[in-house]
Amino acid sequence: MINMEISYDEARIRVEQYAHRELSKFEIDPMLSILEEGCLENSVCWLFFRNRKINIEASDEKLVAHCAFAINRFGAILHVQDNFGNESALRKQMEQLEKYCPETTPKKFRMIWGAPARSNV
Repeated sequence: MINMEISYDEARIRVEQYAHRELSKFEIDPMLSILEEGCLENSVCWLFFRNRKINIEASDEKLVAHCAFAINRFGAILHVQDNFGNESALRKQMEQLEKYCPETTPKKFRMIWGAPARSNV
């Protein structure tokens, strides 16, 4: 099977669907978009953030509710630390994603970033 790159629009749709599944145990206003409007992008992935208007009442910062979602060009999604609003941490995070995930397949993307990653391809 040939791994085909996905578009930004496809990436956003996949992450929205994934985030809805992952956050379904929390009460979320269905009128709110689950993701922030924008995202960050580099040559290998997009980084999406949970909508800040969604209040997740859970204190454990390791919960997926407090993670951002990275999706690579082949559709592999993983949870990463949510550094929303911290420009220097985001710059470093995007550099790390670019350095360690150069145009890679979903399987290799998951191996690099650990167990929480899931592929939608």
